[in-house]
Amino acid sequence: MARPIGSPVVYWRGKKAWLRWTEPGKGQQRKPLGDVSQEELTTPFFCQYIFTYLNWHAAEYPAHHPRVESIVRVHLAPAFGNLPLDKISAELVERYKQQRRAKPGTVAKELRTLNAILNHAVTWDVLIGNPIKGKVKPPKDPKSNPRHYYTVEQLQKLYALNTKWSNVWKFMANTGLRLHEMQNLQHCDIREEAIYVVSTPDSPNKTTSWRLVPLSNNAQEALKCLTSSVTICPMVTGKSMSRAFKREARRAEIPGSLHWLRHTYCSHLVMGGVALEKVQKLAGHSTFKTTLHYVHLAPGYLQTGVVNI
Repeated sequence: MARPIGSPVVYWRGKKAWLRWTEPGKGQQRKPLGDVSQEELTTPFFCQYIFTYLNWHAAEYPAHHPRVESIVRVHLAPAFGNLPLDKISAELVERYKQQRRAKPGTVAKELRTLNAILNHAVTWDVLIGNPIKGKVKPPKDPKSNPRHYYTVEQLQKLYALNTKWSNVWKFMANTGLRLHEMQNLQHCDIREEAIYVVSTPDSPNKTTSWRLVPLSNNAQEALKCLTSSVTICPMVTGKSMSRAFKREARRAEIPGSLHWLRHTYCSHLVMGGVALEKVQKLAGHSTFKTTLHYVHLAPGYLQTGVVNI
């Protein structure tokens, strides 16, 4: 959603409410909000308040903002835009949840975003309370699978293609860097045989906190071949990198996506006996719950639960 110039204004034509705002490059925009009297309106319309929320969110969480903005613009605004904030009921949200034909994880993100907007309105004294707090649970995902990862043999097939990307894949598999972390990594961020994965205002990482990742021998070997510019990774978009990986994975006759390299790093750490608390720090997981997805790979996991009857 384009950033507005000034605050959106609600006005009435008879009993019909309209929203008016200005978009850069488009000029003044109007949107009908339906039949509602000025006396009945006690809180802003959802489509009015999201301008305030998205401006705040862009400043506070720039790394996550594009995804949140897309959720609001594509899904939440069309569903709840014509409602005052205090009229967004649990029943309406439950109906929205049931009508959405998407992956449970996707719908769960949309519900978290909606809750965040309403909680923000409470914090800013626009709402007395969140009308759906604790009343709508995210859909349950019937699928539960362990994280996918590559074996050493599969990685060797990928590296053997010997393309301009081969050492990038090798470096990512041996450091567990996220895609945007790899894109932003500079040679000055590597010292004393370790990576300082930092978060800056211009390039915040997912958790907005820095971490230290020691370089293995294979990571250092790959790094020696990645010295062409200030940034270690070729300067292309994330989508281009993801497409390049899928293309080379098909050539190497292995499954998966670029993010599997991160799963591979975490999986091999756990299989190597590294404590889960240390894996959490090395991978930069914001919660220990994420690290627990790899616990089944730990040597001897659940072995004490085996019985012979």
